[in-house]
Amino acid sequence: HGLVRDAAHATLTDADRRTGHRLAGAWLVDAGERDPLVLAEHFDRGGEPVPAARWYQAAAAEALEGNDLTGSIRLAERAEVSAILGDGSALLPAVELVLADAWYWRGDMASAAAHALRAASRLEPGSDPWFTAVSAVIQSCGQQGVNDEVERWLARAADITRDQPSDAQLICLAR
Repeated sequence: HGLVRDAAHATLTDADRRTGHRLAGAWLVDAGERDPLVLAEHFDRGGEPVPAARWYQAAAAEALEGNDLTGSIRLAERAEVSAILGDGSALLPAVELVLADAWYWRGDMASAAAHALRAASRLEPGSDPWFTAVSAVIQSCGQQGVNDEVERWLARAADITRDQPSDAQLICLAR
């Protein structure tokens, strides 16, 4: 029962509570828990910011896919804070892309462009994730009528040559 759980939880020291949440998160991952928010909250409460950030980002992407734009933004912002606290900077581009998409669909093109630009700046130019970020920049800037930025990013994307363009590059150029 919830009251028994809360009473038992209250008897623990802060350090024991953190340890318990960290161990619960690891156990749940091994047991195949599918709810990223459950995992994120355990790792967050367990003082493990990088795994928390990874799971908050997954929860944000899931919320975005379910058209919960407000929830997606809230969860992505939690992922961003956890990633920064835990030196999980490699997670930031994916978080920024979720934020760019969520703000785009909420109609806030300036916020969408800002997050897409931050994602692109953190990614390797020419990589598929970079093309995805550039696509988001092009879309959000185009919706604002900032055509000089659209042309600049389109030219950067077109200048990258490969033996065979990736799907991400072709989608970027088509947008």
